[in-house]
Amino acid sequence: MNELTTIGTQQITVKEFKGQRVVTFKDIDLIHERAEETAKRNFNQNKAKLIKDEDYFKVCVDEIRTNKIMDISNKTRGYVTLLTEQGYLMLVKSFTDDLAWQVQRQLVNNYFKSGKSLELAFQLIEEFKAEIGVKITELAEQANENHRPSHKTKLDYNSIIKTYAVCKGDEELLKQMTLNHFNATKWEDIPYSKRMDISRYIRTLAQELKMFIQESLY
Repeated sequence: MNELTTIGTQQITVKEFKGQRVVTFKDIDLIHERAEETAKRNFNQNKAKLIKDEDYFKVCVDEIRTNKIMDISNKTRGYVTLLTEQGYLMLVKSFTDDLAWQVQRQLVNNYFKSGKSLELAFQLIEEFKAEIGVKITELAEQANENHRPSHKTKLDYNSIIKTYAVCKGDEELLKQMTLNHFNATKWEDIPYSKRMDISRYIRTLAQELKMFIQESLY
């Protein structure tokens, strides 16, 4: 069930659509203590001056039910008009009694602005998360660049080459071909994160070289 909020002496449910708070004709009649259909009549009389999707939205009842914007009767069909803060203020310009002034102030300050504050908070959180994500990526890339192979890692590469080389003369060839593949002139030029790729490449290259030599002998 949607959250309730008190405006004047009446309670209405909080409704949000497209990231902003909205009200219905029924809400307006209720909080302004006007006869039923008063707000709707004013809307129809001034509709030409209002801008759709800015002052108001026409929302399909199926979308309202699916997104749980508000409780709605199963018998309701068609579209429901939802008014934005701007649309509401334009619609109630003709309401000039003391209650109208009081209700307008409360609705703007306690209803519409509260929704904006919440929306802004979520927006700031998302922006912060995105910024943190970028920073983490940058730090990871920087660490990757700074973390070059240690002496032990270089020995491991050379050991793998010795293990898979057909003869001693192939060791230097395997090393140079591997460095060329990774666009490097020495092991220190290749990021540490590539160590598994280097090991796999050496083994694959050595096997291909061995097959080539064997085929050349026949």
